[in-house]
Parts: sequence; C-alpha cells; structure tokens
Amino acid sequence: MEGRRVSDADLSHATTLLHDTNAIADTVARARHYGQRAIDALSGIGSGPARAALVEAVEFAISRAY
Repeated sequence: MEGRRVSDADLSHATTLLHDTNAIADTVARARHYGQRAIDALSGIGSGPARAALVEAVEFAISRAY
C-alpha cells in the first residue's frame, strides 16, 4: 500500500479481515499472556516501589482500551 492513498473501502476491508479472523481478540489474549509472564519475572526482584511501578506499567499496557 506504500505509495498510494488508502481509501475508505480499503479501511473497511481491513476492518472486516480483523473481525473475521479474530485478530484483535487473539492479540489481546497474547498481550495478557506476555504481560503476566513479565509480572511473574519481576517476582525475583522483591517488593518495593520500583517493582510496583513496573507491574503497574505492565497492567496499564495490557488493560488499555486503545
């Protein structure tokens, strides 16, 4: 699509593909999975403000609606 304008029809087609293939739901599930892995990996650094901030950042990233 490089070098040409994207039309409303192109956007509509892409949106249909995302919906029909469950790509968004799959991506959200993968984000949650890897987010939980990241949080689990932080357990080795002990509790404290740095760990809490990192956990909060991961939770924000996987829960945002956009």
